[in-house]
Amino acid sequence: MAWVTCAEVRAQEAMTWDVYLARVMETNAGLRAARAGVSRAEAGIEVARVRPDPLVTAGVATWDPSGAVMPTATVLGLSWPVELGGRRGARVDEAGRAAAVARAELAGTVWTLRAEATLAWIEALHARQVAAQRARVQASLERLVAVTRDRQRAGDVGEMAVRQASLEAGRMAVEVLRARGEFEAAREALRAFLGGAPPGELVGALDLPAVTVDVEARVALALRTRDEVRAAEARVAQRRAGEALARANRWGDAAVNLGWTHNFDGLGPNAATPRTVSATPVFEQFALTLTVPVPLSRANRGALDGAAAERAQAEFEAVAARVSVEAEVRAAAARYEAAAECRDRYERGLRREADEVYAAVLYSYQRGAATLIEVIAAQRAVDEVGNGYEEALADHARALVALERATGVATARF
Repeated sequence: MAWVTCAEVRAQEAMTWDVYLARVMETNAGLRAARAGVSRAEAGIEVARVRPDPLVTAGVATWDPSGAVMPTATVLGLSWPVELGGRRGARVDEAGRAAAVARAELAGTVWTLRAEATLAWIEALHARQVAAQRARVQASLERLVAVTRDRQRAGDVGEMAVRQASLEAGRMAVEVLRARGEFEAAREALRAFLGGAPPGELVGALDLPAVTVDVEARVALALRTRDEVRAAEARVAQRRAGEALARANRWGDAAVNLGWTHNFDGLGPNAATPRTVSATPVFEQFALTLTVPVPLSRANRGALDGAAAERAQAEFEAVAARVSVEAEVRAAAARYEAAAECRDRYERGLRREADEVYAAVLYSYQRGAATLIEVIAAQRAVDEVGNGYEEALADHARALVALERATGVATARF
């Protein structure tokens, strides 16, 4: 009995873009690492909430081995640290801001992965379409070879015409093999986004509908939604919280101390006769003290100045992120409009004209009114226009992905 592995079953399945993208988000190691980073940052909030542990002191305060002078005294103390200057609240706030940065960076990782995986999907579909286009041209050239042989048998052309047509068909057969190899390579490249799993049969097309580009609206949308802007703003908030924490850290810690000391008596074995005259009488003692640091270290402003510099740096980086996002949206919009126009020109007439010219020249050739060179030239024009159209479809899809990535909103479905 032959067993089929899960990987082989998946390879036989039809894979739509939605299924592909869902598997990418499920299996990608880089995305898992980014999610772990968020979990680590959120755990840091719980760490920041921890208060300083109290200290318990217990032991023997005095002990005279001879027992002749000093009675044994035991001591028990409790010291409770107190954070001054709102350090705990500042620490928790800074940790929360760091978690917000990690979540924004995770969103950026998701967007980047989605765009890269979609571009790889586009390349695979494009390579498949190029291979299909080359196969159609090869089939057309095979028909041309058959027509030329018919004309040879009729005595209209010689052996050289048949050989020339066969040579052109053979050249295209090589191009078909190369295009199929490129498709298999592009298809196998999808494994990198699927955690090494083989992709199934790709189901999808690149003839996406055109979208309307309102540049100003998209710029405003990008400034609200782009993960780079949100992450930069979150870093500003984190650096401000870090500056507040550095200021709070300058206060140091105080401590409340509670102590109890007990002296054993100095009586001998009969309990009525003192073993010796103790220099320290029997007693019990309680003490309550407050320890406050002397803030001499506040003269050193290095940590505070460093935190202020980090905050200023983050603010400049946030401004730069907004400028960069706006420029990216405008550039992506310009490229998309050009790509959409190129695709429309192919669809409005170039493909039809190339096919009509080839059909007319081939018809004339069958009746001896055109030469083989003219037919081959017309066929090459069909091939070039077909390849140009497939490239225009791929360029339009790539430009749409770039526009959506720049805007921060995805709507296209492949």
